[in-house]
Amino acid sequence: MTSDWVDRYWQLAAGSGVWAVFGVLTLPFVAATVDVRLTTPLAGPGYVLFVGLTIVGERIVPQYKLVVYWVPFLVSCYLLSVVVAGIVRAMRD
Repeated sequence: MTSDWVDRYWQLAAGSGVWAVFGVLTLPFVAATVDVRLTTPLAGPGYVLFVGLTIVGERIVPQYKLVVYWVPFLVSCYLLSVVVAGIVRAMRD
C-alpha cells in the first residue's frame, strides 16, 4: 500500500535510469584509474567532472590530497544522474 508519489520518488532517486547514468559516469573512469590499459573514451565525462572538482577543491582546501576528492566526485555523479534521469523521465511522460 504505497502511494504513487513514494513510487515516483524512489524511481527518481534510485531507479534504473539513475544507476545507468551513474555507471556511465563512474565505471569507465574508475577502471582507467585502476589500470591504464582499461582507458577508453567513455571515461571522458567522468574525467572532466573529476578534474573540475579537483580544481575547485584545491582552491578551497589546498592541503588535502587527491584521494579526498573521490567522495565529492561520487556524490556529484549521483546527483547529476538523478537530474539526467529526471529530465529523461519528464520528457518521456
